[in-house]
Amino acid sequence: MNLTFFLELLAALLTIVSIQRGLRHLLVRHVGKKALAEVGKRAMMKLPDAVRLSRVEFPAWTNGGFVKEQAEPLLRCGFEDAGICNVDRMPGVFLRIL
Repeated sequence: MNLTFFLELLAALLTIVSIQRGLRHLLVRHVGKKALAEVGKRAMMKLPDAVRLSRVEFPAWTNGGFVKEQAEPLLRCGFEDAGICNVDRMPGVFLRIL
């Protein structure tokens, strides 16, 4: 066996390994993309067509200080406070609308 043959054999094996890895990567990527698309479709099917917002005077914020901290700079910039609402189909969810 001469050196040229050995190098050609090594190059062929490396090429085969590279192609296998590439195909495996493409297969996993394709299957993953299909699976995530299906998950997205199922999630969208569960969403209601409409929600109703109800004004709340004293919401039970889990982190009221953080909400205030986020809203204050916007209020200083001229945003107007439109109130706090809860979402009928999402218990415990409150929206501060500016």
